[in-house]
Amino acid sequence: MEKRNFLKTGIPRLDEKIGGIPLGASILYDADPEIEVDVFTMQSSFTNLWRQRETFFLTLSKKPESLREKFRDYGWDIDKFEESFHIIDGYSNLVGNNSSAEYVIEKPENIHSIGKKVVEALKDYKEPVFVLDSLSDMMGVCDERSCLSFLKNWMSRFKSNNVTSIFGFTEWSDNIEALNRVRGLFDGVIRISGVSQKILFKKYFIIKRASWVEDFDKENIFFEVFKPGGIKIYIPKVLVTGPFNSGKSSFIKSLSNNSIAVDRLGTTISLDHGRVKKNHLFADVFGTPGQRRFDPILKKLGKKAMGVFLVVDSTRPEQFVRAEKMLEKIKKVNLPYIVVANKQDMDGALSAEEIRESMELDEDVPVAPTIAISEKGVQKTFDRLIEMIMEEDVISYGN
Repeated sequence: MEKRNFLKTGIPRLDEKIGGIPLGASILYDADPEIEVDVFTMQSSFTNLWRQRETFFLTLSKKPESLREKFRDYGWDIDKFEESFHIIDGYSNLVGNNSSAEYVIEKPENIHSIGKKVVEALKDYKEPVFVLDSLSDMMGVCDERSCLSFLKNWMSRFKSNNVTSIFGFTEWSDNIEALNRVRGLFDGVIRISGVSQKILFKKYFIIKRASWVEDFDKENIFFEVFKPGGIKIYIPKVLVTGPFNSGKSSFIKSLSNNSIAVDRLGTTISLDHGRVKKNHLFADVFGTPGQRRFDPILKKLGKKAMGVFLVVDSTRPEQFVRAEKMLEKIKKVNLPYIVVANKQDMDGALSAEEIRESMELDEDVPVAPTIAISEKGVQKTFDRLIEMIMEEDVISYGN
């Protein structure tokens, strides 16, 4: 049930974790330079427009039509909200352009000129949303010290007038003291970063502060930006491995919206590949060959994966020794994994606990009973691995 007097961010999993933004509160999307932060401010803006909130969007880096076009690139039809979407143009007078925007800042390099125009824009509206796509741009254009001092007063005024504010910020400076001063102005801070792994760059965000929540999960939420679509939770590679004929292909097929065999390792070796699309989550799932001669492939692929399903045939305990050998290779690449006890519907199938005992698995190793051919238990098992991936230390992947 949606909480009253809370606004949505529109960012997948974030609203679930923090319950949205309280009316009159402020939130900062705090991003590394290699990640575009404006998609976060834009997605939050469009979400609140769609939920019939008057939304004011201040930009010092884009002309109004370019901003509208960028919304359209993500598939967000901003033109439907002509009456409730108000652009405060701080860009045109910086570069000497004419502007047709509803509100145009006369002297964008002057923080008081910016503040005056914002007050003018908001004064006749009840409980609006105010969005600044780049606080770092404003601090670059105006004097940083006076900007932060003014912003502190601004935030107090917003709160007393129930203006909910959403700011984007790019960390160009390595001055920790200055960065902490910026973060300290906000009720909520969402840190947006990435981790490099070989040729992959995995983006994630993490909740650093939400003053209205007593306790929240400080998990890494991986994402990718899609056009159209915006921000989606994205897991670029999950492996499905296990002994020969344990049901890996059926598991992938049951899990995926579509699945195909793709030739990725030469002319004679193919990998099953499936894509999972579930609410705001995307994941690519790859199956590996189960024969012993392909074990080096498992190690190679594991270095680029984020989680592993080890599928075993519950009716064939003689294969468990082989499965244990594969499990040792998984452990060496330090990945979250689940042992999938497949074919639970067949005569002689061992239970999950019997398989745990037979394979001498620790109590904290998840063993999930499934019937992949009929999809029973498959989605639940997938959800569990995703939670494990989110909880994992991002720096550990592939090490």
